[in-house]
Amino acid sequence: MKTGALLPTKGLVLRDGLTLSVETSILIRTVLDAVHEVRWPRVFFQRAEEDTTPEPVLRGLLSYCLVKGICGAHEIEAAVADDPGAEYLAANYRPKWQTIHEFRRRNLNGLKDALAVVICRCQGEPLLADAFALPLIETALDCLTEANRRLFRAIKADSMVLDW
Repeated sequence: MKTGALLPTKGLVLRDGLTLSVETSILIRTVLDAVHEVRWPRVFFQRAEEDTTPEPVLRGLLSYCLVKGICGAHEIEAAVADDPGAEYLAANYRPKWQTIHEFRRRNLNGLKDALAVVICRCQGEPLLADAFALPLIETALDCLTEANRRLFRAIKADSMVLDW
């Protein structure tokens, strides 16, 4: 998929004044395409009580947040209320931090692959690379390295909170 062909000229207005910037609109499309293409292993994880967020929503939400530098499970839970793109991807679900933490823990390989795809595709969109502070990446191995770095940062952020 070439995101350049999909580049809108204005932000996307969803509802009640919720507007997505051009960068966010492109990033959401890129994330959804990547999440759909990646082969996700079948894993079982414990959800937080009364949390019914489906796995496809968690896949997109976590991939989006990690690209944007929103790492910790608590931060992602808060982003659903504060970040228009995260709110859009959450699709009216409100995942709890415990569910986010457990899902990420059990789906590291799928998340790493999806992140690597998104990071590589963002390199072809200077607008995205600049907006989300992505380093200059030249090879697919660099994309995987950056994906691993972001996942490690997320795990570290949760470890610090849980140790508190």
